[in-house]
Amino acid sequence: MCNDNIRNYNNRISKFRWFGISYNIFNDTITALFNKHFSLRRKSRKSAKDKRWITKGLKKSSRINKVK
Repeated sequence: MCNDNIRNYNNRISKFRWFGISYNIFNDTITALFNKHFSLRRKSRKSAKDKRWITKGLKKSSRINKVK
């Protein structure tokens, strides 16, 4: 999470007029702002492979054995 994202999210929430709105509008607004400022990002398989702390033993233990 980037500090700019947190700051922008908090800024947008503080400027919204919350008085007298329904729960659905509240929920939709919070969800939309959250998704905008904290969107999920996919990692490539290559970037997952460059972690030095992942040992051969961990790789072997995390494999899913295919049932024949």
